[in-house]
Amino acid sequence: MTTRGCKEQDFVQIMKFIERATVIANDISKKAKGTKLKEYKDALHENLQDSSILELRKEVNAFSADFPVPGGLIWYEIYFRKAIWIMK
Repeated sequence: MTTRGCKEQDFVQIMKFIERATVIANDISKKAKGTKLKEYKDALHENLQDSSILELRKEVNAFSADFPVPGGLIWYEIYFRKAIWIMK
């Protein structure tokens, strides 16, 4: 993250994002029908449009827009498309 130009206050914000993501993940875990990974993934898929997830995604995207990805846009597009594919 330092290669993208993050400063100390940026790391504090990143920590807050991670903390919120952890709370969301725990909430989704409670909604899962069991303790297996597949059951968690099913619960996650069912809750992808939850307002807390959408709001966090929006804030992370806005925050990260100020920090270019090393390797440029091509690397970002490849990684982003792969991340989208994994979530489906």
